[in-house]
Amino acid sequence: MSIRKRNSIAFAAFYASAYYITSTLLGPVSFGVLNLRFANILLGLVPIFGMPAVIGQTLGVFFTNITSPLGPLDIANTLPSFICSWIIVKLRDVSVILGLLIYTTVLGTTVSLLISYVLNLPFLPTFLSVTAGIGVVAVVAAYILYMALVRVGVQRYVH
Repeated sequence: MSIRKRNSIAFAAFYASAYYITSTLLGPVSFGVLNLRFANILLGLVPIFGMPAVIGQTLGVFFTNITSPLGPLDIANTLPSFICSWIIVKLRDVSVILGLLIYTTVLGTTVSLLISYVLNLPFLPTFLSVTAGIGVVAVVAAYILYMALVRVGVQRYVH
């Protein structure tokens, strides 16, 4: 196995672990209508580290959602998380912000549908609350992390 492949696997495992630990430790705000999943700040790594970060994000979401108070249905949000993380990689040369906005909007929709269904809440206010919570972390904080890493030149060591 090449060093590059081992590094990619190690990075994905580190990312997934950091995501899971952060989400679990901050469980009460990571789930539900507030949905301030601070682990989503790691999305700022996706445009820089590419597919290893996408795999890490996907595994982190999967393992976190196994423990979701919304039940096993929350595992279904792993697929949109994977697709939208992949979109962030594909859009990184066009607009990182656009990729993060797509992630926020799609996950805001799928998570809100689940919460509305499980908790019998009206969709629109749930969507607005959930999407705002996701957006604060996945767009604002993740973009700040991304820009900070770009400014210090991290991407030179990755590609």
